[in-house]
Amino acid sequence: MDIHLEKWEQLKAEPAGRSNIYVIKSIPFYARGIAYGDEILTITSEEGYSPVFKSVVKRSGFSTVRLWIAESEDQEKLTEHFTELNTLLEFDGRLVTLAIPRNKYDEVVDYICTEKENGRWGAEEGFLIIDDPTAI
Repeated sequence: MDIHLEKWEQLKAEPAGRSNIYVIKSIPFYARGIAYGDEILTITSEEGYSPVFKSVVKRSGFSTVRLWIAESEDQEKLTEHFTELNTLLEFDGRLVTLAIPRNKYDEVVDYICTEKENGRWGAEEGFLIIDDPTAI
């Protein structure tokens, strides 16, 4: 199942066993306020045929952060580093989106911020689990 978000960003999702509730199974590149593994409520698109995001029902515990890397960045080494920290990542050219688990949040975000300050990459948040006091 594909779920559409903010100007039709398409995300992979699986039914959560309740009507119109899905679990996000890809990392958002552009949508804000949502993360990998979140359970979301959908509605039918204005056209009447596509499920579209309405709201988050349950947080997964992941944060979403985006990096803009240099063309010279070694993507294999970057992947190795983040996966050692149990962080998922997806690439779209120079844009990298990360799904950071709660238990690695401080370590990963400190690393991202340090490297950003050193000029290695640009970074922005899509959703930070620490910003939602109701999150698990």
